[in-house]
Amino acid sequence: MTQNNSYLESFKLMVVEKYMSGMTKAQIMRQFGISSSTLYMTTNYMKIWSTAFRSWMSRLFPTKQDIKRTAESQTQYYQKH
Repeated sequence: MTQNNSYLESFKLMVVEKYMSGMTKAQIMRQFGISSSTLYMTTNYMKIWSTAFRSWMSRLFPTKQDIKRTAESQTQYYQKH
């Protein structure tokens, strides 16, 4: 924890990993000495971050379906013009 009472990213990630691995919220709160509101804020923050990361990664590394969809859209556009 830093001096301004905000948790480091590595700590937040560790808490979320424990939660995702099946540890209960009560167990996490006891093990790390955090409140339920801190646990909520940490897991919610990581959900938001992971959603943004997945979106960013999908733009960098599109799936075959994304590529096909883009190609179809471009084909339709050029057929109209």
